[in-house]
Amino acid sequence: MLKTAIPALSLLLLVPAASAQDSDADGVADASDILPCDPSVASIAYAPGQGSWSMQTFEDQWPEHTDLDYNDVVVRTHLRLYGNGVGQITRVSLFVQPVALGGIYDNGLALQLPASRTGVTARRRIAGGAWQSLALEADATATVVISPNLRELFGGSPGVINSESGVPAQTGQMIELELSFATPAAIDGSLAPFDLFAFRAGDFAHQIHFPQYGGTAAMDGALFNTGTDASSPSRRFVHFTGTPFALHLESASLYPLEGVAIDQLFPDIVGFAQSGGVTNSNFYASTVASSQGFPAGGTPVPTEPTADTSCVQQSGGALTPGNTTAIATRNGFQVQCRQWNGNECTQMYISVPQSAFTEEASCGVPDKTSLRPMWHGSVQLQCQTVCWVATGNATCVASRGGASSGSGYGWMYTSSGSPRCDASGRQYSTISVPTVGSQLWSFDNMSWQRNGSFSGYTCNW
Repeated sequence: MLKTAIPALSLLLLVPAASAQDSDADGVADASDILPCDPSVASIAYAPGQGSWSMQTFEDQWPEHTDLDYNDVVVRTHLRLYGNGVGQITRVSLFVQPVALGGIYDNGLALQLPASRTGVTARRRIAGGAWQSLALEADATATVVISPNLRELFGGSPGVINSESGVPAQTGQMIELELSFATPAAIDGSLAPFDLFAFRAGDFAHQIHFPQYGGTAAMDGALFNTGTDASSPSRRFVHFTGTPFALHLESASLYPLEGVAIDQLFPDIVGFAQSGGVTNSNFYASTVASSQGFPAGGTPVPTEPTADTSCVQQSGGALTPGNTTAIATRNGFQVQCRQWNGNECTQMYISVPQSAFTEEASCGVPDKTSLRPMWHGSVQLQCQTVCWVATGNATCVASRGGASSGSGYGWMYTSSGSPRCDASGRQYSTISVPTVGSQLWSFDNMSWQRNGSFSGYTCNW
């Protein structure tokens, strides 16, 4: 069995930044969070690497005499491990591209993970179709059948598939397996693709695993050391020549043609087998007789769906004491300070986006884009709103009424009661401000000019 090098596992990252914005409160800053709106996922590890396939081949006549051409079952796999903010795995996705079925038996494919089955749910879908729920096997670890018969992915086509030269190639349907963990698990990603194994269709007890695994609870252990099998307690499912009956090829693009022994395609596998897998671990790349191989073909690795960022507070600009032209934005809100007294803004203007309105006055608030002067009402609550828009932090250092006098159109302030309209042109509406809460604000009609006293606000600018 080839040993997966740790660098082949591509980990996209999970370094928390406590002082930065963390929209899903998982301990990882949005800038470093792969899925910033999903508290169960902060990182994704890929095996063998992002956008890459690895190949697995199986000899399905184990433990009997075999031609060792390793095209009885050939699949390409791509694995994704989804980790939470502390690196525990919450979800596993395995993509399987069937490549060849060159054996005399029909075979299925299954996966056993090094994690408890408790709280694990599994499902699969073929060619991006509808999800199908899957039952776990009886093992204590999470074990699931991916396909009971891989021919289903070739439309039930009989005979050998993609192992004979001169015969038109067939493209199998990709299958996606997803396992979700109610309790996050500690899984060593460097062990990928884990215990991916083939089994005889209709006979789950007849399994073929990589040599470091001993089979599931349903495995027929009486098959060991019969026929050509030379298993030992430390290395199972191996031919008497030392070659495993199941091989994990990290980056191979060829596999043997029908009737061609694998050492004719990869001569260095002989040293690999004789050493018990200690040397020549890259036999599939070191020396390759390409004329003896069949190209794997297949389709590209599916891309990740676009991450949901709807919960992320969008911001821009900054308010700096003394700057009277800058406009700060956050989630559609805007604020501008047109007069400063040291660190205190004494003439604050604000606009509230349509998305923030939870109950609008029956007469409506027609103008939701113009910046409006702020006064009166609960200056503390208004200060928290201003500080959140301006800095992302709703902490109000200080607030007061009557900070300065001026004239303006469309004055607004926090109020009480319920959404309504009055004869003077006020449009009372309920808005929701992230981290601050729900508030009732009075919006003056934008055609109504009044003299008034601006409230003063001091934030951690």
